[in-house]
Amino acid sequence: MNIKIFLSITKKSAIDVSASLHKYEEKRNMEGKVVEEVYRGKIIFSITQKGNDGKATYMNGRKRYLNGFMDKSTAKVIFKSIADDTFVTKFGKGGIQDFGGSETEDGQLRARILTITPHINEENRLTHYIFEIQEGRGEKNRLGIGAKISGKPDVTAKSWVSYIEAQKMAVELLDYIQAQEIVSTFNGKPLHTIKYGKEGRVDIQELTPNFTIELESKFKGEKIADLSDNDLEYLISKTKKHEDNKIKGIYLHAIEEKKKRAGMSL
Repeated sequence: MNIKIFLSITKKSAIDVSASLHKYEEKRNMEGKVVEEVYRGKIIFSITQKGNDGKATYMNGRKRYLNGFMDKSTAKVIFKSIADDTFVTKFGKGGIQDFGGSETEDGQLRARILTITPHINEENRLTHYIFEIQEGRGEKNRLGIGAKISGKPDVTAKSWVSYIEAQKMAVELLDYIQAQEIVSTFNGKPLHTIKYGKEGRVDIQELTPNFTIELESKFKGEKIADLSDNDLEYLISKTKKHEDNKIKGIYLHAIEEKKKRAGMSL
């Protein structure tokens, strides 16, 4: 599910900001167990460039509507600088570029570059931020990461966002990310890379109803569903950061029980 966080529309363009934050890439060991979930969440910028008639224009036969994807951590740094009025100080009058790309089904690399540039008028006032996405045939850089456009871009889309609209965008985006980070951490799935150790992840489908604690503790033999709220919170706090797979299993069952009691069951 993508959430539209902010939308800005002018006569010449439209830009909306959404998020796909709950994305992970699983890494498995030789036994097929998930030992790591690499965080791949993104902030998505969608730009439509329009003509005088208010409709999308075309470039090289393609509609000037493009999506740019930015890592969550990168977005936090950039948009905090916009919110704090330190963008020019940090990135200069030339702004910043964020490089990305994807591979097509036939193996070709498509590069996308998202550029954010401040527009400063003759009175030395920052009046707009210019968001531009370029897409074209890509090539990997010398480090083998990211992608850059080989030659000229096939299509571009640009949006001028006023100073105040950019401030609104920044505040809304930062607040949204923070809220999602808090909720996700509370739910036991933080928006960061998660390592499970050599024994691997205990999958949700492995959780069983009426789970009984079989570990040596004051709760041994008790069902998690029968614990008081205080005991459940105590159990969560004591099992949260353990590497042992059995203790992780107890933690996951306890979190699931807490969600049920809070009306937040999966």
